[in-house]
Amino acid sequence: MSASSVDQQPGNGREPAQLTALLYAMRVWRTKVRHIADPVEPTGQLTAAGRAERAGLDQSQRDQVVRQVAGLDSSWRETVLNPLRAADDGTLQWCGFHVRQPDQTACVPTVLAVQSARGNIALALWLVSGIDTIGIETQLRKVVRDSLPASSSNHDEPQGGEAGSHQAQIAARFGALVRYFQFRATHRGRVRLWPSAWGTPPWGAARVARYGQYRFTSRLVNDLAADSVKHVVGAAVIAADRGVPSVLYVGGDSSTKYRDAVPRHAILLHSSDGAGLAVFEPSAGRIIPVAPEELARSGGPRQAYAGWSHIGWAVVPVQPDV
Repeated sequence: MSASSVDQQPGNGREPAQLTALLYAMRVWRTKVRHIADPVEPTGQLTAAGRAERAGLDQSQRDQVVRQVAGLDSSWRETVLNPLRAADDGTLQWCGFHVRQPDQTACVPTVLAVQSARGNIALALWLVSGIDTIGIETQLRKVVRDSLPASSSNHDEPQGGEAGSHQAQIAARFGALVRYFQFRATHRGRVRLWPSAWGTPPWGAARVARYGQYRFTSRLVNDLAADSVKHVVGAAVIAADRGVPSVLYVGGDSSTKYRDAVPRHAILLHSSDGAGLAVFEPSAGRIIPVAPEELARSGGPRQAYAGWSHIGWAVVPVQPDV
């Protein structure tokens, strides 16, 4: 899954078609989404203790995370507290490391990794500093094994060393996390309903996505149908406004190529410190502001969609049962 290509073909005079619109007409995956009920304070406004509590850490883990975050220098600490804060040029930077998808098939696991870092301060702390307070590396090594940097351990890394070395270590840890999500979201059972060329299926992403206490569900979107937009995209907007990001699958239609009429890319919808909606677009590694009305209508290619034009699927949070 990748950004839209520029070698578009002219239409053939027929109405543009979308796979998700066809499935919607066949009443496939048209279940309504339960909106998350209680407002959540935007993560960017939380203290380290507040973020640790939201992540569901126990008291001992919270105390350790708060102590470790307090010992970081200011730039590292700001990144840990809000991994979705854009740099001045609009890119997503973690201490100089440009956060973006490593290859064309990794858009979904990339946004899942960023979503998880935003929702779990212990994970963000490990990504930025290498300090592992909750056994992250033990879990990752079951899947990615030797791809973690040798210096990563349960103690802090020197903060006065070479910037390039630090960025390389962040890149290695982030790459391992992306591969972890890619494996977990695509490897389950022998039956594949989603072609591997399309990347990570939305139901696989929903199965592994986590944000604190919230679990996720995948829902098809027909952005040509008002009720579909209201129920699914509306749920994603409400969740983002309340501090919980959602994954949106985007694509094109048959007016360019028939292969474009399926979900081709993924973005992460979130609220930028409670100051408005934005998406993390992983192919460019940028934070791009969006308005709710933009998400509610179909149209031509958009920068926030990496050049694609339609929302085709959404991975949105549901109200916890507890």
